[in-house]
Amino acid sequence: MLKNNLKKVICIALSIITISAAALANGLLYISAQGSEFLENPDGIWEYTVESDGDKSSVMITGYTGESDEITIPENINGNPVTVIDSGVFCDCTATGIKLPATLKEIGEEAFYNCRNLVRLDLPECLEKIGAGAFEICSSLETVSIGSNISAINSKVFADCENLGAVIISDSIKKIAADAFDNCCNITIYCFEDSYAYSYAMSNSIPVSTFVVEPIPNQRYTGKAIKPEVSVTAGGKELSNRSDFTVKYYNNTNAGTATVKISGINKFKALTSSVNFVILARSICEATVGRISDQTYTGSEITPKPRLTYNGKSLREGTDYTLSYSSNVNIGTAKVTINGIGNFFGTTTILFNIVEEQSDSGAFQKILELCITALQYLKIIFETIISIFRR
Repeated sequence: MLKNNLKKVICIALSIITISAAALANGLLYISAQGSEFLENPDGIWEYTVESDGDKSSVMITGYTGESDEITIPENINGNPVTVIDSGVFCDCTATGIKLPATLKEIGEEAFYNCRNLVRLDLPECLEKIGAGAFEICSSLETVSIGSNISAINSKVFADCENLGAVIISDSIKKIAADAFDNCCNITIYCFEDSYAYSYAMSNSIPVSTFVVEPIPNQRYTGKAIKPEVSVTAGGKELSNRSDFTVKYYNNTNAGTATVKISGINKFKALTSSVNFVILARSICEATVGRISDQTYTGSEITPKPRLTYNGKSLREGTDYTLSYSSNVNIGTAKVTINGIGNFFGTTTILFNIVEEQSDSGAFQKILELCITALQYLKIIFETIISIFRR
C-alpha cells in the first residue's frame, strides 16, 4: 500500500510540472496531466478518470491519498457524476466512516479491503454492482443494507467482517456466493420470507429474520381517503412507523383495491414491500335523502330529483346512484327508487305527492273561508270578554 501511495505522490508531482489545465474554485484544486486527473479537497487527494458515453460523461475514482477519519467521496467532479470506485482504491484505509456518493453505481474488487476501522457505511440506492472482496476484513463494520438495484453478492464481499451483525438484503438479490460472508460469525440476515436471501440463509445455517407486513382487513367506503394502520415486524419485533419505515397510500378513497407501499428506512432501507386492502361499497340506505315537495299534476310523468348526501358530501346521479320512478303520472302518491352504484350498493325509496292544480278562484275561496273562520273566533272572544265585564 505504501508503494501505491508513493506512486500517486510521484504522479502528482510530475503532473504539477506538466500541467495542462488548473483551476482554483470553491477551495478545490483540479489538475489534469499525463492522462490522469486529480482533485484536492479537505478530505485528501483524489485520482480519477473521466469516462465518456456519447453525450454523457462520468467519473471513476482510481486513487485516494489522505488521512481523514471521516471521508466524503465527491458526488461529482467538474459537473460529472462519480459512478465507479475502482479496485483497491481504499485498501488499508484507516477511516472510521466513509460516505459514498448517491450517484455511485459500481464498487470495484477489494475497493475497501482491510479497512479495519470502518464502522459506518451506507450503500446508495442506485448501486448496481459490488466487486469480489470489496469489504473483506472490514472487521469493525456493524450493519450493511443492500439495496434493490443489486442482483448479486459476489465472492468474499463481506468475508472476515467479524463484527458484522445485521445484513439487510432486498428481494432483488438472485445470487449470493457461498463464501460471501465467510467467517462472519455474528450476522443475522433480514429479508422477506419468500426471497432468495431467505433460502440462502437457511441453506447456510445463518440466522435469519423475516420482514413481515401484516394483512390489512377490508375497509368500508367513507367518502374520504382511508389510511389504515400498518403493522410491520422484523424477526418477530414490531417496527416503528417513521423510525424504521414509511408508508404511502394509493387508490385509497373509492371502493375497490387500495395499495400501501412500505419503504424501510435507516438500517431497513433496503427492504420495500406493498400490501393491498379492499375498500367495500357502502349501503345507499346510509345516505341522507332530501324530501321532495308536492308536485302538481301535469298529465305526464313527473321526475323530480332528490338530493342525496353522505358524510357531508353531495352524491352524483350516474356516479353514486341511479333513479327510477313509479306511479308518477296521476294524482296520488308516487315513488322514487334509488339504486346504489360505484361506492354504494343496495336500494332505498322515497315518496312524493302529485296534487291537483289549484285555480285562482279556488285559492280565493280558501282564503275567504279562512277569514270567515277567523272572524267567528274573534266574535266568540269578544262576547266572552263582554260577559265578564257585565258580572
